[in-house]
Amino acid sequence: MKRIIILISACLFIAASCTCCTQNKVGDQSSMDKKEQSTVQNDYSDIRILDETLDEPVKVIYQRNHMFSEVFETDDAETISELIDAINAAEIVSESNMAVDDYDEYITFVMDDGSTHVVRFEFEHLLKDGKRYEINGYERIESVLLSFAPENSEQ
Repeated sequence: MKRIIILISACLFIAASCTCCTQNKVGDQSSMDKKEQSTVQNDYSDIRILDETLDEPVKVIYQRNHMFSEVFETDDAETISELIDAINAAEIVSESNMAVDDYDEYITFVMDDGSTHVVRFEFEHLLKDGKRYEINGYERIESVLLSFAPENSEQ
């Protein structure tokens, strides 16, 4: 009787082990598929921060809402060009779910005809089309902004 119990226990143990191994192999394939999907989904090169159709802006209005709201303007063509270059050089790294409501920035490009194009950041993350993106290159954008909008300024 003991032999039968031991034999049944051994068979159950082997069957359970085989089931686990099969599930791990399926799980490994599933995780590989997820990795491949995330690689495909993380290609943000087709998303442009600035529209390609952006005309030559004549003014930039920068609204910084950190501890309090500040608004700065520049019509310096060289500064505007540097800002556009910095924004175009920035790369979207990933989509982000980080949201803050007390640290945002609006960069408004004003065209000669009065039309505008707004780029919005929230704590150094790009907000575009209802989504948040982590970007590389924000430091360069911030450097240009600080050239005409110093921190801790008093207006």
